[in-house]
Amino acid sequence: MRIRKTKNFDQFILIGENRPVDWNRVEAMSEEMKIRNLTDGYPVIVNSKEAGKKKFGECDGSQYPVIDGQHRYLASHLSDTTMHFIVNDNFTIDHIPAAAAFQKSWKLGDYLHHYCERGASEYKAFAGYMDRNGFSPATTLVVLCGDRNRHTSTSFKSGNLKIVKTWSAANKFADCVNEMHQYLPFAKHSRFVEAFIEVFNTDNYKHSKLMGKLDYLSSKFRRCADTNSYLEEFEKLYNYNSHDKIYFRN
Repeated sequence: MRIRKTKNFDQFILIGENRPVDWNRVEAMSEEMKIRNLTDGYPVIVNSKEAGKKKFGECDGSQYPVIDGQHRYLASHLSDTTMHFIVNDNFTIDHIPAAAAFQKSWKLGDYLHHYCERGASEYKAFAGYMDRNGFSPATTLVVLCGDRNRHTSTSFKSGNLKIVKTWSAANKFADCVNEMHQYLPFAKHSRFVEAFIEVFNTDNYKHSKLMGKLDYLSSKFRRCADTNSYLEEFEKLYNYNSHDKIYFRN
């Protein structure tokens, strides 16, 4: 089947029977579209206008119904990027759930492997630091790049990784995390590390003091689900029986 391309987005229509639109995903994809056209390798699949009129109540025969790739279609529209598409009446809305079951989104580790295999030095340095310290890709992204928000993650996935932390600072930080890991098995999890970055960068923080408290109070330090709760745990531990208290939460 011939792959077509267009920027005339008004000639397409979304189908109510498809899954709900995830607008956060659309916005993230639209940013990626500005770097790389995702539809040249993964074209949007539509039915013909005639078939759409017969199958779907919202179609009047003037537009192509989008069957597979509605997020790619919307991201192309939002970023005003040329969209590649295929007209295929053999592919119906009933095939969507089955097709989705065969798809598996890439994780950070998959992108890391991909760029390392391509010889990208920044990614190789990232992987080396991650492996030496037993961190996950998400944790390493927080440590070396400052956060794992949408912009940082998109840059990582698109091959534009930028490590902002100096290696001396990164290694010193990792040494402190590895010390705590002897007492806290969850010390390398992303949320814990995100919280410890705040602690580590706080004025007058003394890591030796924290470790002294952890030596006999580690059983009271609870595992948490979010960064702010971990900061609260750090405050309770650090300030236990202490006159010079430090607070890590804003």
